[in-house]
Amino acid sequence: MASCISLYRVSRNKGTLGYKHEEVARFPKASQFLNWIMKNVLQTSEIPSGGDEYEISKEQLENLLEACIRTRRYGITYKRTRTHPSGNKEHLYMVNTEVAKNILPLYEKDGNLYFPSYYDIEYAQQIIDAIQSLNEILSTTNFDRHKIMFSYH
Repeated sequence: MASCISLYRVSRNKGTLGYKHEEVARFPKASQFLNWIMKNVLQTSEIPSGGDEYEISKEQLENLLEACIRTRRYGITYKRTRTHPSGNKEHLYMVNTEVAKNILPLYEKDGNLYFPSYYDIEYAQQIIDAIQSLNEILSTTNFDRHKIMFSYH
């Protein structure tokens, strides 16, 4: 089963007919982004074919970023930091499920969540990571010369 969305910056290779694909973000098992893309980019309720590439515009990326920021601001609360015996630190978050469902809901089909996804710490971390990734993509991409494509695999 496909379970990852990747974003690529695509540019034409100078002096050739080919294109250069540079992966700029990866969202594994993040069905909230799949759901958002299906509704706002593909305008379908059908999951896209695995491996196919689709263009996502600058405006659509900005709208996705805004949804992530709103979800972070109103639906995710920092709880505490936990230190593992190895010394690694993990930030723990609480997710307000009702807010998250209204802004960036997980993908559901026939009332069942699509991957084993929940409104939990992993959901919160995916939103936080996406804000950073989307900000970077928007600030480093020349949209006159490059396209941003996504694939679901």
